Amino acid sequence: PDAQVEIYYNNTKTFETTSTGAKTSLANPVFEIEGTGTSGDAALFLDANANHWLVRADNNTGSGTFSIKSGTPSSSTHRLLINSSGHVGIGTTSPAAALDVVRDGNECIRMENTTGVNVRILFRDNASRAGEIRMFQGNLGFFPDGGSEKFRVQTNGKILINRTNEDGTGVMH
Repeated sequence: PDAQVEIYYNNTKTFETTSTGAKTSLANPVFEIEGTGTSGDAALFLDANANHWLVRADNNTGSGTFSIKSGTPSSSTHRLLINSSGHVGIGTTSPAAALDVVRDGNECIRMENTTGVNVRILFRDNASRAGEIRMFQGNLGFFPDGGSEKFRVQTNGKILINRTNEDGTGVMH
């Protein structure tokens, strides 16, 4: 037979291993790994020819974290962690904000628009006020009221305040 392991439920094959991997045959497939030991941890270790990754739900000491790590189960490095408050940490195991990115080096977060010339960071508060920082054609513009540009740093280093041109014309509204 092709399958090495077959699991049946109500006389229907629901899980099997094959020469190329494993598959489930359920209408709503769920694969559950339950940690019932003293630590309460549950993990999935992926070993792809020395490329090791660990996906782990950690309840050791009640921490309630979810993490993705590189390395082996006994020696791994956190790459992403979600704590019990929902904070996401990349490069840190103790995120202090909704998204906390920590990295050695110059490039921490990179945003690139591969289909246009504008890259935007949008901000919105709970009163539906919005603002954005926009990079367009190499210039960096600030739009604090959600619609109009108020401040621009041009590619030549010149700063424009309430103007769109260096000669003082083109009022920003």
